[in-house]
Amino acid sequence: MRYTITGTHRGVYDGIEPRGRMFTMLELGHYRVAGGRFVESWFLYDAPGLRRQLTQA
Repeated sequence: MRYTITGTHRGVYDGIEPRGRMFTMLELGHYRVAGGRFVESWFLYDAPGLRRQLTQA
């Protein structure tokens, strides 16, 4: 699945102090289902892109 996450930076993230900036981030999720249940999940998100958005001047 593909997700687009939007939010406001209101808490410390990876050592970056909050400054109230808005951000948008792409995330990909992959799930494995067995017996009608989710049994595993993997996620990949653009951490460098998020960091850039939170630290840009």
